[in-house]
Amino acid sequence: MVWEKNGTSYSTSDETDTNLTISDLTAKKFNVFMSHINEKSGKLTLNEYYLFGDNTNTDYAQRDSVNGGADGTTVSDTDIYSGGGTTHNRQWFVIGYVINISGEEKLMMMWEMERGGTSGGAGTAPDRIEQIGKYDTTSNSGQFTQMDIKNLTHASYTNYGDTCNFSMLGTD
Repeated sequence: MVWEKNGTSYSTSDETDTNLTISDLTAKKFNVFMSHINEKSGKLTLNEYYLFGDNTNTDYAQRDSVNGGADGTTVSDTDIYSGGGTTHNRQWFVIGYVINISGEEKLMMMWEMERGGTSGGAGTAPDRIEQIGKYDTTSNSGQFTQMDIKNLTHASYTNYGDTCNFSMLGTD
């Protein structure tokens, strides 16, 4: 099993990027994604939403824990939510695994680290989020060939900074 680069999306403009989309994925059974999100300073709070194939139907479910706290669950949702909150000028680093087998639910695990606070520094501990989720259409046919990180709450605002990256590795 050899991992290979399977797509990248960059935020290249501090004024126009509201979504990070990898639309040229080769369908692979096993995938790793990495994202670095740098919220644009001075804009409304960014909320990350992960989607497969730009599907916004109620085909998603998830379980998460923030800083080791109690589990939260969401079912029959339109996305897999990650990040967000009430502070501004934040940064996230996310690593995730996705199984993409034709005819099966698409299962995902991800770990997120958030800088914590609005200014970072050694005086503020980072936040951690552990998350699992699934994407389950009625037919589960085929494999996804697109994955998106969208800012659905404030889609009309441009909250991504110009140093964001969303990359995927894949293998069969």
